[in-house]
Amino acid sequence: MWHRDGHVVQLPRQSLSRLPQAVYPMTRLAAASGAIVLLFVAIAFSFARVQSVWIDETTQLSGLGLGFKEQLMWLLGQVNPVPGVPPDRMPPISYWLGSGWAALFGLNEMSMRVFGIVALACGAPAIVLSAQEMAGRGDAAKMALFALCGVLLTPTILTQAGEIRAYPVFLSLSAWAALAYVKAVRDRGGAWLFGLAVFSVLAAYTHFFGVVMAFSMWASLLMCRLSMGGRVVPVLAGGIASAVAMLGLVPFVLAALGVSSDVGDAPGLSDLLRDLARLAFRMQLHGVHLSSQLIAAAMLAATGGLMLMALHAVLLRSGSDARPIHPGFFVILPVLLGFGLQALVKLAVASFDALAPHYSIWMVPLVALFLALPLSLSPWRRLASALALVIVASNLIADVILLRHATAYTHGPGEWVSEFIENPADTVVIHDANANWGSVYFPVHYLTGGAVTQILRSPDTPDRLVLPDGLSPVEPRFVDRFGTHIHVRAASLSSMDLARRLGDPGDCGIVPMPTGDPAPKRIESRCAYESATIAVQTR
Repeated sequence: MWHRDGHVVQLPRQSLSRLPQAVYPMTRLAAASGAIVLLFVAIAFSFARVQSVWIDETTQLSGLGLGFKEQLMWLLGQVNPVPGVPPDRMPPISYWLGSGWAALFGLNEMSMRVFGIVALACGAPAIVLSAQEMAGRGDAAKMALFALCGVLLTPTILTQAGEIRAYPVFLSLSAWAALAYVKAVRDRGGAWLFGLAVFSVLAAYTHFFGVVMAFSMWASLLMCRLSMGGRVVPVLAGGIASAVAMLGLVPFVLAALGVSSDVGDAPGLSDLLRDLARLAFRMQLHGVHLSSQLIAAAMLAATGGLMLMALHAVLLRSGSDARPIHPGFFVILPVLLGFGLQALVKLAVASFDALAPHYSIWMVPLVALFLALPLSLSPWRRLASALALVIVASNLIADVILLRHATAYTHGPGEWVSEFIENPADTVVIHDANANWGSVYFPVHYLTGGAVTQILRSPDTPDRLVLPDGLSPVEPRFVDRFGTHIHVRAASLSSMDLARRLGDPGDCGIVPMPTGDPAPKRIESRCAYESATIAVQTR
């Protein structure tokens, strides 16, 4: 009841019953979403504490220590104030945001890993809102929670969240761009076109593949308006404005091409199809899933089932003459266009792998939203809910395995080698020149401030001293002046190799380097995607 003009008025029971029905679901959704975000932060932070600095992170950490002008000139390839690490080929936004964070919380490894986790968590509301928009009259809560789990609780995202690179910021901006795109697909007003322009431009200035994302979304939106009879001119104007704003990337692109000077052969058709299949696989699965055939099979089966149900729901509707194309179809269209565009880039530019999964992280929110559609649209909602639970449960089990064997899924082996360095001035690190020595050299150089001497050794050539500006031959007895010799042979392991060695790593398949006399006091092998066998010799 309520009071009006001094009189008590009894509200109808139906009005009273509708109020909690409208409020409580929103409260429960907010609480459940918050719980998922907190779980994400907890797992990502736990893994980040074990993560090790790798080559690209030494570049980012070094660049973050530069002043604004010097940092910008460095990214443009005009100066090189940090010669001991590889140059970068990134646009500036992740550096600007990271520098702001470092000014407040300090520039160190753990601080910057927390920055990545926080940046990625900031994209969570966009995923929930996107799912609610796509659900329409369906079960928005189920869609939103499953899509959020499908992004935040996957091992792929959990391991990348704490990386000191552009990817956490890139994914968060991609999630907000996806929200603006979904709203624009539903033609919710020009403000969302403006939002799509803003977030796509920000994403492009965070990572070059934001340009691929922007093109795919604007092209898909144009197709949506043409097929559904919506307003085309605002879409063309937004797309053109975004493209013009991205012209400022040209100097950064030219600098990046200068970094990637090595030119390889264009892939053949079989290699291209294999890389496309790998990219599709990595949209949902991480190497840790392969540690259990049951988990991998469950993930593949459930993902395949939801994908088929989603395609059935949107294509069956679009095939009907009586109804327009369902907007859900346009959720997956940018991903399909992105696959095709990145395949063309791989054929045209052989100096880097355009189909590397981390470059395509912008697709993850859209894939999660599309897989969530059957929870609202499909006539088999109960089956869809069961498959969604299988995916969430499989990811959570994989997350437990990830934390249990966290070291195996770190970047390895630079920090491992640094653990053995007690006196940098009296230590020499001897790398196998025929192995993947760069994965060790750059992190060790960064972590020790360049204080440790590092050389390359090969049976058929004299030892060579590794310097920031190149290699320099040394005399035969050069290493004898050091009291501690750390011999390192590094190698890469595939996801399958790593999965087989989780229970019993052994020597990771890496034979120790010959050390000569005296015998090493310690030989240790550690397995990860970049593995190493380390022999410590004292004289």
